[in-house]
Amino acid sequence: MPLPDKDEGNKFAKAHDLAYDALRHWIFNGPLKPGELIRDVEVAKLLGISRTPVREAIIRLAHEGLIDTSKGRKTRVTIPDLQRAPDLYRVGSVLDGLAVELAMPKIADADVRRMHALNAEMDKEVDADRLVRLDLEFHAVFRRLAGEVLQELLNGIETEIARLERLAFDDAEIRALTRRDHHAIADAVAAGNAAAAAEEVRRNWVSAWERLEARLNADRKTALEA
Repeated sequence: MPLPDKDEGNKFAKAHDLAYDALRHWIFNGPLKPGELIRDVEVAKLLGISRTPVREAIIRLAHEGLIDTSKGRKTRVTIPDLQRAPDLYRVGSVLDGLAVELAMPKIADADVRRMHALNAEMDKEVDADRLVRLDLEFHAVFRRLAGEVLQELLNGIETEIARLERLAFDDAEIRALTRRDHHAIADAVAAGNAAAAAEEVRRNWVSAWERLEARLNADRKTALEA
């Protein structure tokens, strides 16, 4: 079977990775919204590559549940499965609470300062994409001290709810309440109170879903009345 030379193979792999990384970033961080049409011709033109690696990237993202390529339908960004959301936030609250408990004996003064610094950034930030990243960085301060297994489990949950979190941070009230949660977590960690820190982390997760659900219900009601 005739094959292209190594350079051609590497070029295709790089183009595929470029398309995959770009589309995935746009889905999680904008501008691609749930239900948005994806046209491989436009993506290929924008990235300066052929349509083939774009199509391969779309198939890969479809396997991850981020793009819908169902037969007879146009290729679109999938809409997050809200049926899973309550359980994802509930399980996340337990795992992250455990993470901060396990991390407490290892947390140094520099970690506490880092948490306060991230909170200070969040107090001033209004961009949803940036706030999602700051939120993850804040929780990562103690997660990295809790072991790889917990990190991997929480990373999986965070990946699935990332688009919901971006929607939440578009809401000014949710932003303010989240900042309040984070300050309570950082204060408990600074005080060396593992039980209080775990409780504040769990409350942050549970409250996050309650706030987002209320926002989604309000949006749905507004849409029906329009």
